[in-house]
Amino acid sequence: MYHHFSKDIDSRLAAFAASPHISKDAKRDVKLIATRIKDADDYADRPQNAYVGFSVKVSGFSRDIKQALRHLEMVLEK
Repeated sequence: MYHHFSKDIDSRLAAFAASPHISKDAKRDVKLIATRIKDADDYADRPQNAYVGFSVKVSGFSRDIKQALRHLEMVLEK
């Protein structure tokens, strides 16, 4: 999952961050989404807990991504 998303991600994020047309909030949300997707992908490849701990960790990643996406939608609608 992350591999497809991460292709040239550093240059894509740098270009996004350099845009004067994108708010700081939107930039922050996109960076958080990219970071959490990478974290979830890395964690899924090397889970370190029993099922319950794994489930809690992945649920936290999912919650963070959903929250950042909702916030990003609000920011972009302004």
